[in-house]
Amino acid sequence: MIPYIALKKPQIHNKPCPNGCSGRGVCNGDTGLCDCPAGVGGPDCASPDLRPCTNRYRADKASSTPASHIGPNKRDVNWTAPGWTQSRCAGVCDDATGICYCDGPHFGRVPAPQGSSAGSPPIRPGRLLHGNCQRLKSDDKGQALQWGTGGGMSYDDVYGAQGWCTVDTPRVRCSCDMDGVDGDLCQLVTETVCPNQCSGHGECLRGFCSCFEGWYGLDCGRLANASVLEAPATAAAEVNGKDGSNDKEQGLGQKDEGDSNLNSKSVSDKEGDEDEEGEGRGVSENEAAEIAGDAALEAEAALSADSPAGDEADAAAAAEQIEAAAAAAAAALPDHLRLLFDRPFLKNLVVDVWSTTTSAAEAAAAAAAGSATGPDGQFLQEEQQQQALINIAAHGGAADAAAAEVQAPPIPDIYFKPLHEAEEAAAAAVAQAKKRTTRHLTAAPEDQQQQQQQQQQEEEEEELRLQQLEEQLEAAVESARAAAAAAAAAATATSHADHQQQQQQQRSRQLLRHMWTGGGGRRGMISIAPKQETVTAAVQAWLSANTTATSPSSSSSSSSSKEASLAAALAAAGVQMGRLSSEADGVLLRHLVEQGLGEVPAGKARRPRIFVYDMPSRFVGRLLQYRPSKQTCTWRIFSKSNFSLYTTTESSSAWRYPLESHLHELLLQSPHRTLDPEEADFFYVPVYASCFMEAVAGWADAPWWGVQSRSMVKQGVAMYLDALSWVRTAYPYWNATRGANHIWLFSHDEGACWAPQEIYNASIILSQWGRLPAAAGGDDTRDGGGGMVNSSTSRWEYNFNKGDDKDDPAMPRGYQAAIGAHPCYTPGKDLVLPAFKPPPRFHASPFMGGDARSRDILALLRTDLGDARPPAFSGGLRQSLAKLAKDGRWKEQHRIWIGSEAELEGDASVLLARSRFCLVVPRDGWPGLFEDTVLHGCIPVVVSGGDMGAIAQPFSAVLRLSAAVLKVRPEELPNLPSILGGISEAQEAGFRRSIAKWWQRMAWLSHPMEAAVQNINKGLVQSVPVEFKGHNLTVVALSHDEYVGSHILRTRTPWQADLLGPLMDKVRPGSVVVDAGANMGDFAIFLAAATGPTGVVYAFEPQARMFQLVCTNMIINGLLHMVPMRNALSYEPGELHMSDKVTDGSAGGMEYKDADVNDKVTINYGGMRLGLGGETVPAITLDSMNLTDVSVIKVDIQGAEKLMFYGAQETIKRNLPVVAYESVEAGMATAVDAELQLPQHVKDFNVDTFLKSLGYTTQVFGSDNIGTPPANATAGGRRRMLQGGSRQRILAVPPNRRRQ
Repeated sequence: MIPYIALKKPQIHNKPCPNGCSGRGVCNGDTGLCDCPAGVGGPDCASPDLRPCTNRYRADKASSTPASHIGPNKRDVNWTAPGWTQSRCAGVCDDATGICYCDGPHFGRVPAPQGSSAGSPPIRPGRLLHGNCQRLKSDDKGQALQWGTGGGMSYDDVYGAQGWCTVDTPRVRCSCDMDGVDGDLCQLVTETVCPNQCSGHGECLRGFCSCFEGWYGLDCGRLANASVLEAPATAAAEVNGKDGSNDKEQGLGQKDEGDSNLNSKSVSDKEGDEDEEGEGRGVSENEAAEIAGDAALEAEAALSADSPAGDEADAAAAAEQIEAAAAAAAAALPDHLRLLFDRPFLKNLVVDVWSTTTSAAEAAAAAAAGSATGPDGQFLQEEQQQQALINIAAHGGAADAAAAEVQAPPIPDIYFKPLHEAEEAAAAAVAQAKKRTTRHLTAAPEDQQQQQQQQQQEEEEEELRLQQLEEQLEAAVESARAAAAAAAAAATATSHADHQQQQQQQRSRQLLRHMWTGGGGRRGMISIAPKQETVTAAVQAWLSANTTATSPSSSSSSSSSKEASLAAALAAAGVQMGRLSSEADGVLLRHLVEQGLGEVPAGKARRPRIFVYDMPSRFVGRLLQYRPSKQTCTWRIFSKSNFSLYTTTESSSAWRYPLESHLHELLLQSPHRTLDPEEADFFYVPVYASCFMEAVAGWADAPWWGVQSRSMVKQGVAMYLDALSWVRTAYPYWNATRGANHIWLFSHDEGACWAPQEIYNASIILSQWGRLPAAAGGDDTRDGGGGMVNSSTSRWEYNFNKGDDKDDPAMPRGYQAAIGAHPCYTPGKDLVLPAFKPPPRFHASPFMGGDARSRDILALLRTDLGDARPPAFSGGLRQSLAKLAKDGRWKEQHRIWIGSEAELEGDASVLLARSRFCLVVPRDGWPGLFEDTVLHGCIPVVVSGGDMGAIAQPFSAVLRLSAAVLKVRPEELPNLPSILGGISEAQEAGFRRSIAKWWQRMAWLSHPMEAAVQNINKGLVQSVPVEFKGHNLTVVALSHDEYVGSHILRTRTPWQADLLGPLMDKVRPGSVVVDAGANMGDFAIFLAAATGPTGVVYAFEPQARMFQLVCTNMIINGLLHMVPMRNALSYEPGELHMSDKVTDGSAGGMEYKDADVNDKVTINYGGMRLGLGGETVPAITLDSMNLTDVSVIKVDIQGAEKLMFYGAQETIKRNLPVVAYESVEAGMATAVDAELQLPQHVKDFNVDTFLKSLGYTTQVFGSDNIGTPPANATAGGRRRMLQGGSRQRILAVPPNRRRQ
């Protein structure tokens, strides 16, 4: 596989569909087939395809007509008739989805008139009647109803004088757990969840994307008609209740966001098509940009207009002008741009792959043609339009969340190396010269006047030298630029052999760069011991022998022999492999051979390219529409204020299969996604089987796959075979490779154990259940009758060894024959993925800034122990552990806590953070406990064997998990207390160090919603790209952080860049850096970029809120050689506290706990200091870490500097690093001294004197004066700001580094 592919504009496909899908469905431009939402079907989405509420399942299992118990008026035909399914409705049934609504004159649903076309919306949606409320114990005459016993409501509670369906304030409250509605009375209309939120190119109809005209695909991500990019905005984008407000009540004339019949919206229905002035014509994107620009100028003029101070009337008029300008700009946009402008809360959830790919391809084409793009150029990118509008709306308060977009860093140019080297040399020389002219030494000579004269003369001489140097370097740069241009021109005339040699040399440099910066170093694949030129020669020789320029496939042929030859070449050069594991060496080496060849060049896209099939709605969209609870089938939902929330909580009743939708959405948004299947390396087939089997099947008598059956395995097998049939007939790509490059996810309990053999044997399988075959050390015991792997589940409907009837014509030999005899997981072909655990699940983790806790629990297992389950549950392992723990009084005797949620009360994350060891025991398949354990730094004790066999843990093929996992067989469980008690402190520390190296691999943090772990829904956490000294990083910060965070978000530049720059210059690549007082990690990530992956940056931050951001910034930038530490550095080990008051800034004097939760208050988090009454943090001395090769120490800890330096004296003496610190004003230092009750010898310690005694010289980098108090500052805050003075930033350089 060649590493890159040319970036091309996606092709437009517009194969017509029958009858234009009747304005109800979406026409697939690839296949010419209609995709229909719930309620309609047929080739043109014009026929009814219903899911009526019912009291029974169909008698004739082979019938295609679902059983119904409603009449033409959508009401139950006879309440007194027996029988019940969850869909049976005591109100009015939406027979498109099987969902029940109230009846009656006040809040009752009014269906579309009889005889209306299929898919017609109701006249009035009505109030949701859900859960137990849709079952009645008796009718209006008091007659008992058989189907309402055991959980129904009384008639009076629903339809009485104070009933749910009768009055505004009913006596009882019914469930509003339906996507699209919220509030105590289901009166609030919210956004609904769709994959990738329809790419911003369509309306989400509770899971089904109804695409705007000209767009198609499961997520409306593909373009069928380019003219719609210049179409006028339509009324389709205006949806009641979608503006984030929470006071809209469903009623007559409103769109029913809780109803699938929203598909009645036709994108061809335009308002104001034409009028006398001609406004009906299309507005081009360039014209829209002009309008936006004019609106922006008006807004700026309104803001800057001269008016008397405090003139509220002028201020109000300016605000109105801004809002009007934003509205005018939005009105000029096409639908697909207007949607995200109207609903800024979607910005963080949508990736428009079409637009980003097109923009990048156009930019590359323009660059290749030598033309620039921009507002005055040929191409005006949609992203520029959107950003301009967001900037306007931000003044009017309409786009707080939009600024949180996570943007990819720009791609560096790797082809003009001489030019870049000259420019870098120029910048470095100029910077060095400027340092010499501006240095300031604290040790003054006796004759001050003589010093000043000497300094003035030196400055004049240096200024002259600097001017000459700049002229020389400018000439060198020009020469290099000319040489680069000449080389580029000459390249076109080189011979084929010369061109091939140049390619080999370039690939050699790229390959080496990847080894050193991507896979090398302390946690990388290889360790670079020999000289660079030796390794370079070895790789160049290997490339010469193994690289041809004949075809793209040639570089991937015989990859195993190439890997072996490269490994041998590297070994001969002295490169030591085996940094992770032998399996990892093979995987990563293959990556180097086939694709890991450095950064992506401009105009290229990185391989592999993945095409995500736009599966028909029956596999995804309709299932989301059918789901009876918003908490199921998806990993996120919208709150009543349209904040994004996770569905997965710590409760055992939470949705267990969010990976199904999460992985799908990640692939839809991935930069590896291609919209052109012809260039795809892999094909992903999304099938929401867990959603169907666990949430949809059996609610009503539809849908079923094949013959109706309550065997979920049979249904699942038929569902996957149906998906395979569609893939085969709709596209040619399965047949081209016999499915070898197709990827399928089996997210249910037993993973792919029951996968159809036609899929399993051919394709790449992803699952969360790595049950190993016997050949890999596992147990693939076969059922005596069918030759299949034994099922390990206790649920009969999911047991694939039972209930195999042969009544389905699609599977005449039965579903077990379709499964065949194959293992559950094949190492080397398949991959075990970690279960999806959102950040709230591990909020107390020490990795994520949780409070420091002693691990006082020896071992923990808090889960369902199978008390009410069949004996086969968990293979009996959990039941055995529960009995052993109870009989042996393990909790009291050994601090081994084993129990259910009811027995072991408390926050699950806190309990895990308190535990030394955590038990990982299967349930009916994968348990998800391994991920919970690792994410909390707890040592996993994996119990496997017996009937379950051996289990491969997530990513075990590429991570050396054995160094961090303790394995126990079932027969060893009685000895568990002695086994765990026998683990030494050194062994335990080794386990925990291993976990710290790869715990991030168990966290799904790639989605934009997860980029900022804390408060993202309030718009408080935002991220921006920041480029500094050649490093392009993403910085996540708090928008209400008064100084540091707001500065970075506003300017997209580092805080105190004048200090950060010199520090980065002083960092030795591969060395150790200490950041004491890391704040959000903004300094630490750039220092980590400077050290490279072979170095280490210890980032100390005691504040929980800031420590979480340190971890987030580390993860989002992939800087895994950072080591975040939630410790205070002090003069002795122990415990310290943060102040319980805000100690600096405009909120100074406020209680921290009150200010921190108030998003209206801005806080100077960087000014928080140690004190009394606040968060408890563990304190250590820097000397206790015995660090060597320390090149830089940065200290900014608000008056506690002397504590840190007192405990770091030996480290500084031993390493003589460059040190940056603040000279804190006396008031703050005195407060710290007094509140912490420091001993006298610490109070007397003087940092400046200590450093001078070691020969350090100091340079002042200005002050940190926080300025004039803002108008909203508290009285205490104003006083502290005015009296606080300024704090000088000092750079102390040791004698051995003074000339560097």
